[in-house]
Amino acid sequence: MQKGGLDVNRLADNMCIVLGANTQFPHADAYIRFLKKYYTEQLCRVLCGKGREALLQHSWRRSCLYFRAALLLYPGERDAMFGYASVCREWYLSLEGEDDQEMLISLLKAESTAYFEYLVLDDPDFAVPYYYLGFAYLNNALYAKTQAVWKRFMELTEGNGAEASDAEDPAAALAEQRKEIAERDRKSTRLN
Repeated sequence: MQKGGLDVNRLADNMCIVLGANTQFPHADAYIRFLKKYYTEQLCRVLCGKGREALLQHSWRRSCLYFRAALLLYPGERDAMFGYASVCREWYLSLEGEDDQEMLISLLKAESTAYFEYLVLDDPDFAVPYYYLGFAYLNNALYAKTQAVWKRFMELTEGNGAEASDAEDPAAALAEQRKEIAERDRKSTRLN
């Protein structure tokens, strides 16, 4: 920052927050051009990192803003899509039971499901979205879809630490795999 000047990184951070907050912002194209001109593709990693930090602090809205900004700047970026889908899911789960939040819950469920679906289309070998899609489909009584995505999840995670004794208790096996996947996800999306 120059003496008496404006910190450009803070300006960029605020521009990203505005982009994430209002995807219909009239000057979004100019903001995106500016950010892409003066920042490298590392900006996506930084935004995803900030989104992840906010997610871990249960700051759902802030997390959502960073991941959406990353998606606007880098459409199709896997970490941004997964982060956005995950924060939408965690946010709506935190609101369940609050009758005055039904519209927000519906929107977040739809966004989460849509982005998990984009992820499996974009990267069919990425196991974690199949797991979450299974719950989304199950909660909507889409049993055939639930079975299909969980079958694919199990195929992708087969041999990833499930014990032979777990075959007798599928719920225990699934719970253990969920822990392992959550740990792998945490490590894969962590920014240093």
